[in-house]
Amino acid sequence: MRLLALAQGMKGYKGQRIKKLVQVILNAGYPACLDLWYYNDMVMSVYVDIKEGNAKRREMIKATRGAFPFSGESGVYGQQGSEERHRGMWQIHPVRSLFTESCGAFNAQAMKDRLEGIDEEMYRGWYELDMVSAKSSQGGGSAFGEMVWDFINHVRLLSEDEKHLYWAFSQ
Repeated sequence: MRLLALAQGMKGYKGQRIKKLVQVILNAGYPACLDLWYYNDMVMSVYVDIKEGNAKRREMIKATRGAFPFSGESGVYGQQGSEERHRGMWQIHPVRSLFTESCGAFNAQAMKDRLEGIDEEMYRGWYELDMVSAKSSQGGGSAFGEMVWDFINHVRLLSEDEKHLYWAFSQ
């Protein structure tokens, strides 16, 4: 409920998305909310990059044998963010880290900052998918390939599910 109180004070598009994120978390309840996830923006960026070929994409999704939702290690590594993010995991489980970080004393500003960080990571991934659509509308859409379009459609379907964090990006 503290998350809901924090989210109520947030304004603009980001505030609207965060309110929806919090609503999904509350609706899921504990402990189911610990399993909520979104795709790693860093991994999404590589997967939809026009310079990447399908061989690289297949390697990235071998943990699920290409079945949605993708999970496991992608083979893409970074140095920033949560352990799941920098280890190149496909899925980020933000509620787990929210609970871990708030264990003990509740810090409203730290929690607000963390919610904004979750929104930022999700937005960067969403933006990558929007950029594919924007680039393809200028011609060359087929250059991205079927695997990319299937992934974009999969994420858009997740945004229509009120039980998924991507619902925050629904219209």
